[in-house]
Amino acid sequence: MPDILGYILLAFFLILFGIFFVVIIAILVSTGKSHHKRTDDQKRQSESESDEEWDDDYPLTQREWFGKVGENHVADMLSRIVSEYQGKAFDDFTFMDENGHSSNIDHILVCGGGVFVIETKANRGSIFGWKNDMYWYAEKGYSQESKTFKNPILQNQGHINHLRRMFKVNPPKMISMIIFPEASSLRNVDSNLVYDIPSAYAYIVEQIRNKEYKPGFINRISSQLQSIKNQYGISLEEHKANIRDKYQDQD
Repeated sequence: MPDILGYILLAFFLILFGIFFVVIIAILVSTGKSHHKRTDDQKRQSESESDEEWDDDYPLTQREWFGKVGENHVADMLSRIVSEYQGKAFDDFTFMDENGHSSNIDHILVCGGGVFVIETKANRGSIFGWKNDMYWYAEKGYSQESKTFKNPILQNQGHINHLRRMFKVNPPKMISMIIFPEASSLRNVDSNLVYDIPSAYAYIVEQIRNKEYKPGFINRISSQLQSIKNQYGISLEEHKANIRDKYQDQD
């Protein structure tokens, strides 16, 4: 009888130990999942805070840095075109007219295909927009977080209109191009003016081969643009200060 009681007590303690062991394992697994979730949440929060620096409220942060990287990629592409097909490229063409209105044009290319006025956008991810909408948006990452930005087609058309007024007589026809060097998808953009770098290069080369403006045209327009830059050119900092002053005057 004592032996039977001993076996029963042993079995009882083994069962208690098993239950205790299972509970400990469950707690450890739950803690690990909680820690992993907190880490992911912190990572997403960090990415979100970083992305917020791309908004228009933060003009001197990552958004501008990536913008310069994108502009450098486009500038390299234009230099390649000039080297292969001749022409003249102007980067960061910033000017102020006699009425105090200023514009900053990322790139101007004068070549055998015509005069291309180019707006470079640093937005990443999938780009969504219609040509007549006031705002477009970029959807980035697995979180599908979206960021809005001004319609670059309308923005660039404003640059073109302003630049044409700087020509005293016979302004040339100007071709608007919007280039997204960092975007992962442009399939949801309703416009044939929007390109990535490979398609932009192909389009410009096609225009050069089809139209073939003469060297005299290239030299004349390049000289006029250089004169505008020499007489009305300002720094990017002056352009930003001019915009800030105009907004303050409206308040």
